[in-house]
Amino acid sequence: MTGHIHKTFCENRMKAQIFVIKVLHSLLFFFIFCMVYIAYAGLTRTYNFWLIFSVCSLSIEAFILWINGWHCPLTRLAENRGAENGSVTDIFLPPIIARNAFKISFSLAAIEMAFLAARYFVV
Repeated sequence: MTGHIHKTFCENRMKAQIFVIKVLHSLLFFFIFCMVYIAYAGLTRTYNFWLIFSVCSLSIEAFILWINGWHCPLTRLAENRGAENGSVTDIFLPPIIARNAFKISFSLAAIEMAFLAARYFVV
């Protein structure tokens, strides 16, 4: 009987850990806000703290992904805890976009940075 209780306790603990990881993972969608703000700053020539914060946030995210082989470390952590799929992109996005989320977001970020630099230095 105690073995069953221990097993149930461990399973519930793992589920709780996966839930916390996925919540943290979902909170990281603030990087989308950063990308939107960079586009806004480029269009309106707004150069302020929030632009620096957004650029730094995206740079840190890119570095973390780069050192983890372009895979989110939270996804791996959730899967190591027993989640069938540690990704949260499939919750919100169509499958083709979810599979290519990093490629799409980094391409958009590169275009935004180029536009921002052009607006600052050239136009």
